[in-house]
Amino acid sequence: YGITTHGTINPNAHKQPGAHHLYDISQIIRDRHTQCLLIEPQFKPKYLGALQDKHKLRIVTLDPLAAKLPPGPDTYFQMMRDITKAFNQCR
Repeated sequence: YGITTHGTINPNAHKQPGAHHLYDISQIIRDRHTQCLLIEPQFKPKYLGALQDKHKLRIVTLDPLAAKLPPGPDTYFQMMRDITKAFNQCR
């Protein structure tokens, strides 16, 4: 997809990142000219808005758990199509 990973904003799902980590991520975003953040629907931290405003980022939801899709025989394939769309929005 031509997407490069620059880091993880919240490496521990059970704990909010500290101010130092957020500062480091902000510097990485600036230094590497990051244009897009991929987030999962269960994680909507309030500091994303500040990062988005400061760096003019596009924030795209990536749902690898298919949490918002109805169960059924086509769920996996729809999830894969949705993931592809999310990646393409970051290009």
